[in-house]
Amino acid sequence: MKLDKKYFCGIIIAAVSISLFLAGPLKAGPTLTNGDFNSSDLSVWSPDGNVVYDDVKENVILGETDAIGGKSSLSQGFDLPDNALTLSFEMSFYTPFVPPNCDEFTASLSGHVFYSRDSSGYVYHNEVTVEDIGDGWQRIILDVSSLVDPSVLLEFALLSGDTDVPSLVTLDNVVVDTSLNVIPAPGALLLAAMGAGLAGWLRKSGKLR
Repeated sequence: MKLDKKYFCGIIIAAVSISLFLAGPLKAGPTLTNGDFNSSDLSVWSPDGNVVYDDVKENVILGETDAIGGKSSLSQGFDLPDNALTLSFEMSFYTPFVPPNCDEFTASLSGHVFYSRDSSGYVYHNEVTVEDIGDGWQRIILDVSSLVDPSVLLEFALLSGDTDVPSLVTLDNVVVDTSLNVIPAPGALLLAAMGAGLAGWLRKSGKLR
C-alpha cells in the first residue's frame, strides 16, 4: 500500500506535536533593556547609591557615596541569545587626584569581575578587549561566546575607598553583539532529522507517491 501526500503530512504533523510535547513549553527569558540609556527610566537597571541620569547626553553617572566602603551601582539580569558573541559597554573614569585615591570601578558578570579601574590604571581578564575611543572614554568588550549559562547578571559599581576624592564614572552603550547565524535549538535539529529520516524511509520503501 502506498501513502498519499495528505497521509504523509499527517504523520509529519503528529511527529511535530509529539516533539513539542516532549520538549516542553518554550521559555523566552528577559533580554538586555535600555542599554543605550535613551530612556531616563532606570528601573530595569536597579540603581543603588549615588546614580544620576544625564538627560542631555543620555548616559548614566555613578558618583561616590558619602561613606567609606559605600557602593553606587547599576545591575540588570537578562538572558544572552544563543548566538551572542560579545558584551560591551563604554565608560569614562574621572578623578581629580592621582594615587593614593582608593575609589574603584568594577564591571562584573554573574559575580565575576572582568574589568576594574582606579586612579592608577585598569585590570581586565583575558576574555576582555579594551579600546580607547577618545576624550577619555574606553570601550570594554567581553567575549561571551563560550558561556554555558545564558542567564547572567551584569553589574557596574563604584566602590568608595575614601570620602575626600569625588570620583565619577560615566556609562553608555551597553550592547550584546551576535553572530549572523543563529544556532538551531536541539529540539529543532532532532525534529528535522526525524522528518528527513521518515521521508527517506517512505520513499525507499515505495510507500510515498
